[in-house]
Amino acid sequence: MKETEKRVPSLSYSIGAIAFIAGLVAGGMLFFHAPLQLMMLFALFALIPIGMRLGYTFSEVENFAYEMMKQAMMPALLIISVGALIASWILSGTVPAIISLGLTVLSPKYILVISFLFCSLVSFLIGTSWGTVAT
Repeated sequence: MKETEKRVPSLSYSIGAIAFIAGLVAGGMLFFHAPLQLMMLFALFALIPIGMRLGYTFSEVENFAYEMMKQAMMPALLIISVGALIASWILSGTVPAIISLGLTVLSPKYILVISFLFCSLVSFLIGTSWGTVAT
């Protein structure tokens, strides 16, 4: 099989492709009330001819999508685990206790400094600043 030359997309081609995909996803969700997952699948199908027009084969586009999904898996799992951590803190009363303690014990004069130190300590102890920000 003949190897086709792979072209680099121009700026206008890239912006057009992004606008088309964003419009497809947003339009499907707004007008047809379709779930995001289904619209992302349609976006993948819409990207295949866009990539093939640049000289890539279906297999190459498919492999690229698979590699991007593998890279996105760890951040997605991190966000899910932080969400579970925050939910358990709220359910167990940790967050309301911290808020109550902060409002009754701390002086408004020092609230920013103490909040900064407390957030730094919590981030260090649980190993994630995402959990502290979410709290």
